[in-house]
Amino acid sequence: MSGCLARGVEDGVFCGAQAAWYVDGQIGRCAAGRRYIDGPPVTDDTRFDIASLTKLFTTAVALRLSDRRVIDLSMPIGEFTPSLPKGSIWRHFTVEQVLAHETGLPDWQPYFEGIDSRIRGREDGMRAILDMVFSETATALENGASRYSDIGFIGLSEILSRRASAPFDLLVAREVTRAVGLDETAFFPVGTPVDPATAFARTEECPWRGRVLDGEVHDDNAFAMGGVAGHAGLFSSARDICTFGAAWLASLDNSGWISRDAAE
Repeated sequence: MSGCLARGVEDGVFCGAQAAWYVDGQIGRCAAGRRYIDGPPVTDDTRFDIASLTKLFTTAVALRLSDRRVIDLSMPIGEFTPSLPKGSIWRHFTVEQVLAHETGLPDWQPYFEGIDSRIRGREDGMRAILDMVFSETATALENGASRYSDIGFIGLSEILSRRASAPFDLLVAREVTRAVGLDETAFFPVGTPVDPATAFARTEECPWRGRVLDGEVHDDNAFAMGGVAGHAGLFSSARDICTFGAAWLASLDNSGWISRDAAE
């Protein structure tokens, strides 16, 4: 595997990468290349922006809360979240529909463009985006059809937070990362000091932020919300993602951190 990664670096596919695998109860891992073109080497504990893999952690939170009957996956959201705007279409969705991308909500919207630069990355920015999310319209889908949606998971993380009475980053830590033992997976909220020893793989030179993103969420809507959201925002390592996958497999064998029914 390390040879494959090294060839990817040599061929210019990427400047650096990690890989991890799970076999017979053991995790193997390797790394190659650099954290950015002329930067230090990628190591086993380098953190990567895992982007939409964040949605799997949001899903895990929902299933954990369902196991404890804090939420009902098949109940209309408006029945257990009365604080939603009265005219919001979200009142008629179920959590199950959101998880399965069956709401008909848009796949993506450039909400960040409408957020004043003075509140981007702050709580006011998050609230402004949530107002837009809960005011969205949806396209009717045929039975069994789906439409992948960032918007659904942005709103779902807020609904889960309200129901569990906890900020979403703390909810993910409590229900997933600490429960599974993921020491290298976390949100890094905008403006929060980061331990200088934490090594990040850079993502890009962002034109509208005017800087290279290093330990700062790449997704623009997640950034405008403060770096914590249900659709994107987590940083992790290949080892932790592999450990997370192993935890799902254990749950399917009825020995994991969520019930077998939920895992299935």
